[in-house]
Amino acid sequence: MSNQIFNNENRNNKNKSIQNKEKSIHKKTKMNSFLQRIANGETGVVLEELL
Repeated sequence: MSNQIFNNENRNNKNKSIQNKEKSIHKKTKMNSFLQRIANGETGVVLEELL
């Protein structure tokens, strides 16, 4: 029984790690999008979205 609990905890930790990586990728993608739009002259629109 304790081995099953250990396996479940490992699975949960792996899932959390994957979710954290996905969040990090999403944040980086969003920031890159903002920076690209600023470079394209859409600074005002980006600022409106951030505020």
